[in-house]
Amino acid sequence: MKQDIYPNKEEFSNLVSHDGYSLRINAFFAWLRRSGYTLEYIAERLATTPDDIVLRLRRREKFNERELRILIYLCLLYTSDAADDLIGVD
Repeated sequence: MKQDIYPNKEEFSNLVSHDGYSLRINAFFAWLRRSGYTLEYIAERLATTPDDIVLRLRRREKFNERELRILIYLCLLYTSDAADDLIGVD
């Protein structure tokens, strides 16, 4: 059985609220450029399309807990500060 590489639910609950966060579009694309990931790769990981991600960012729609776990994990692979940048934590 594959071990879960994400924080457990209790640890994750301390990172984000249960209803999710909207992401800042400029911060998202700045992180995307620096990280070397592509929008297509992120969309695949979130089981959606690149157009859907852009639309949700423009509308400031919230990303759910599963999506945030994936995004935060990808940020942490890149740099520990990137997750804070992405959700706007100072």
